[in-house]
Amino acid sequence: MRYITVIETARRLGVTPQHAGRLIKEGSLAALDVSRQGAKRRRYLVELAALQLFLKNRKVVHHVDSGKAD
Repeated sequence: MRYITVIETARRLGVTPQHAGRLIKEGSLAALDVSRQGAKRRRYLVELAALQLFLKNRKVVHHVDSGKAD
């Protein structure tokens, strides 16, 4: 298994590290918590396969304005 940091994950997703961290915390992106016991900050590593699965399963929805008045 190969793991990457949250910073590398963010780079590959094209988002900030904070956004990547939110994806992990909300459970949208699986990660391994490698924080030391009692640490104030969480430290995560993302398995490359989990990132690939996330990218495969994410959906992009485009809102198209028809230009019609309701």
